[in-house]
Amino acid sequence: MFHIILLILKIIGIIILAVIGLVVVLLLTVLLVPIRYRLKAAHGENYLEAEGTVSWLFHFIHARIIFRDSKPHIRVRIFGKIIFDNLRPKSVKSKKVKKTKTKHKAARRKKQVAKKPPVDHAPGVPREDTGKEAGPKDRAIDKEQLTEFESLDEKISEQTRLTEQERLEEKIAEQTRLTEQERLEEKISEQTRMTEQVRMDEKESEQTRLTGQKNKKPTLFERLKNKFKQIKNSIITFFQGIQGKIKKGIEAFANIKQKISLIKAFIKDEINKEVFKLTFKSLIKILKHIMPRKLKSSIVFGTGDPCSTGQTLGVLAFLYSFYGDKIQITPDFENKIFEGRHYAKGRIRLVTILIIVIKLILDKRFTQFRNNMKTLKEAL
Repeated sequence: MFHIILLILKIIGIIILAVIGLVVVLLLTVLLVPIRYRLKAAHGENYLEAEGTVSWLFHFIHARIIFRDSKPHIRVRIFGKIIFDNLRPKSVKSKKVKKTKTKHKAARRKKQVAKKPPVDHAPGVPREDTGKEAGPKDRAIDKEQLTEFESLDEKISEQTRLTEQERLEEKIAEQTRLTEQERLEEKISEQTRMTEQVRMDEKESEQTRLTGQKNKKPTLFERLKNKFKQIKNSIITFFQGIQGKIKKGIEAFANIKQKISLIKAFIKDEINKEVFKLTFKSLIKILKHIMPRKLKSSIVFGTGDPCSTGQTLGVLAFLYSFYGDKIQITPDFENKIFEGRHYAKGRIRLVTILIIVIKLILDKRFTQFRNNMKTLKEAL
């Protein structure tokens, strides 16, 4: 027994180790095997053509994009089998499969209708001629069925009587409820009428008071006094509003000034400066890794103006520092033109990008930088 348990544990351990090994192999293939890309392009005054391919693991996954006549054509393959093609027409096989499915369904329905059992013979309905006369046994069965039907009729009649009595009782109860509701509604209507009369009397008394006050004409002194008060209140409110706006503006300016000072202190911090430099260097490394290893490009351009053509040529000159003679730029100082042919080929290995990112994250200065960022957010 113990030997069997050890054998089962051994098999389970081997399976777990095999699964872990497969996962490790898959991770290593994803990280170490590079993603290769290639690009071809040609452009002129009235045309643009481009073709790009991306592949991984000896074309295990292969994607191709062709742009021609302002129509992109995208095709993705796995193990040579096309899984996506935006210009592929719908296959005729699907229509055939649908037709066969509908035919099978119709045949199944016909079979189900044919397999339905025959309808049982009712006692009161005459039988069809089957070529045989009914015997004494059949007559006895018919009499028994008749007695059963009579007993059923009696039961149904008793149930109908009981239901009629219940309906009458329910009608009487509903009538009593309606009478009680009508009485309550009458009482409520009387109370509402009384309250409405009281309100109308109060309104009339208030209106009489107001008319009495209106009839009294204010004196000239009272008029001047009221106008002076109005002017005084409007002046006070105007200056109070200006004072409040000035206070809000000063507070907002002080807050902005404080925020700017905090941001300046954050930027001027030595650790933060070092982290900025480190991130910039790591980004340049990633860009150098992603950029194509092979490049051939020939460009002919001209703006129609010699001055602007020379200026653009000076801007494009920085590309020579990266690729040197791989890029050929020929300016045309007379015509307005922009033509070219380009070819680029490169690879992206995920393990190198991952190493650059991990080095940046595990640096002590980067952890301090994150803490400084948190404090800055809280302060802002």
